Amino acid sequence: MKVGDQIRLSPATVRVYELNSDNGLIVGRLPNDAKGYPADYHVLIDGNVIHMGFAIQQIENGEVINEAK
Repeated sequence: MKVGDQIRLSPATVRVYELNSDNGLIVGRLPNDAKGYPADYHVLIDGNVIHMGFAIQQIENGEVINEAK
């Protein structure tokens, strides 16, 4: 996943973040405070930019549905 990718989040992720939609746009990356972990994501979804953990890149949590060029 990279900035500009349109993503679809799993139903479980939607519930955890209390969202109304499962579609979002990655608008930024945020360095993770923990050493050795990948950067987190800023996702535009439901009209808000939400800080989401790097775990959304796992296939069971989210998927890219339209890749940025």
